[in-house]
Amino acid sequence: MYNPRSYTPAQRARIGERVKTACAQAGISLKRLAEMVDVNQGVIYQYVRGIVAIPVETMQRIVERTGVPIEFFDPEVAPIASGAGAEVAESVSRELETTTSTARIKLEMEHLKQLREAQLYPKRNRIGYLSSMEQMLALARATDNKKQEAWIMWQIGRMRLEENNIDSAIETIVNARRIFVQENMQEYDDHAAMDLAAAYESCGRLEDARRCLQAIADTESPEIQWRVHVSLGALHYKMHQNEEALECFCMAAEHIENLSENEREHEGMTFLMSAIAEVARAAGHQESAVLLWSQCMQRSTDDRMASHFLEAVMGIAQTLQDMGKLSEAKQRLELAVMLAGFLFDDDARLSVARGLLADVLVAMGAVDDARDNARLAQKLAYRARGAQPTIVSALSLAETSLAVDNWRDALDYSQEALDEAKRTLRTREVSRARELRSRAMLKGAQIRIAAGDTAGSNELLTKAIAEATSALDHALRADAVKETMAARLALARCYAARGDAERAETEVQAALLLSSEGGVGLQRMLGSTTRDLPKLLKSGNLDLNALFATRSVFVPSLEWEAHYLNGCLLSRRLGPAAGFESLKIAANLVKQVLQTLPPVEATRYINYHTEIRAIFSDLKKFASSEEALAEVNEIRSSIGFQIPEDLDSPPQAQPQIGK
Repeated sequence: MYNPRSYTPAQRARIGERVKTACAQAGISLKRLAEMVDVNQGVIYQYVRGIVAIPVETMQRIVERTGVPIEFFDPEVAPIASGAGAEVAESVSRELETTTSTARIKLEMEHLKQLREAQLYPKRNRIGYLSSMEQMLALARATDNKKQEAWIMWQIGRMRLEENNIDSAIETIVNARRIFVQENMQEYDDHAAMDLAAAYESCGRLEDARRCLQAIADTESPEIQWRVHVSLGALHYKMHQNEEALECFCMAAEHIENLSENEREHEGMTFLMSAIAEVARAAGHQESAVLLWSQCMQRSTDDRMASHFLEAVMGIAQTLQDMGKLSEAKQRLELAVMLAGFLFDDDARLSVARGLLADVLVAMGAVDDARDNARLAQKLAYRARGAQPTIVSALSLAETSLAVDNWRDALDYSQEALDEAKRTLRTREVSRARELRSRAMLKGAQIRIAAGDTAGSNELLTKAIAEATSALDHALRADAVKETMAARLALARCYAARGDAERAETEVQAALLLSSEGGVGLQRMLGSTTRDLPKLLKSGNLDLNALFATRSVFVPSLEWEAHYLNGCLLSRRLGPAAGFESLKIAANLVKQVLQTLPPVEATRYINYHTEIRAIFSDLKKFASSEEALAEVNEIRSSIGFQIPEDLDSPPQAQPQIGK
């Protein structure tokens, strides 16, 4: 007897699976079933996922519309096949021993296809999806349908890749490609090759990924040609082969120009813009990156490409953080968290979004909120098992640990990020992890010197310099402007703490030089390449000459710290007047950051970044004339809110270390 009030969540889910099976058998979709039984489409999905019990009257209508007896839906009677892998294949094989009707097998295959489609929406039921696909695989093998077998294996491999089960994904896709070649299914093989390259790239086998893509670069399929070259361009850039990367982007643009207007505008341009936006951000062209990602957002909204929209939101947020627009970055990442968590049910992207949000919150001084997000990011990363979630969550935990002076935990977390970044050959992430480790060791040195442990402090300082030097090497190799500035600033702080003022001044000056001419120009990226840019890359929103024209870099958070340190070093070497100009520039940069924040958040930012107090305090002390003092007061008053009086605390004798 059907009794919805007595069923457990697991039993409700079992009933939901049977509703989907009944729909498949009746040849109707869940959407159509919702219309037939007069319920909202969203509610029918809640029913089939077991979230809500199906009322008796609704169940009676389902029985009538599907033609299935109500006993079929009793969760304690005649359970339908479930599970995955070998157990499913064996179960299907046993069934086939009792009935070898080809027609029956084909009918069951159609049912499973509809069930598979139902499990994709509104959120992915990966377990159910894989179960259906593996049952389909067993049926395809039973009928010796090689083409169908290869296609199903490819789809299973793609899902394994989405789950970050990389080894299984590679094995499955390789086997699928073997059959595609045997059956002369060239276009399917080309698509599978792209997925295989993505799997190789995700586990750090970049050369294998490159060979896989280059093998299909001359494909005759217009649909695949541009995708291959966009992917190859992104891969070459990751391998620090800028000329090759730009050449691939040019070839992709030429292929995209040959697409129909609909294909060109609604898909090809989105992929190409997204790839070039990442290059622009790394090369120091933040405004260009935001422009491109904004275009990607608009196009992905129009074309309902959810994953591209989410990636664009996170790309914009990271760039806004670089530009010191912390409130805007926070809002974007909160949107990304909502989208990844509630709409897409995507653990990997949700982990990355929460980790990036934690970084922004730390920069704003909201350490408790940052720690909560970083811990959630780590939990999600363990489930997602991907390289990017692992690295981002570990770095965010390291930052939050360092924010409360827990430098040992910061070292442990940053080592976890470093190990994963090295394993997957992510040079920029290696640089960031080593720079963070340098700051953690610097904080440890500060704590030890305060405790009178001079030897221990010197040992940590030596290690901190080594980490910062390595961070700088990796950042330079990757042409990563922000990471290069951060590494040089870390080195300058280390040398200042060790008392080597000359080398500290050299590094900080090099960091400041990057802010004025650090952006990687197009000619530097082209290198010896002399080819003409295709029309698509010379006009409109993808005009590379315009996108890479400016050389100045705007990362105010790093810049004000560099100018503050430079002012301290100059004032000690040449006197207060020599450091006044650098401190004034630092104050104006701080003002630019503060003006983007609401008053409460601005005050919290000041309280967290304690050097700000020293900047304004030293400015007042170093002002050698009434005119200079008036400039200082004008900067303070123009911030837009009352600066706490404790900013007038005594000046710092030397720049703080280890923040």
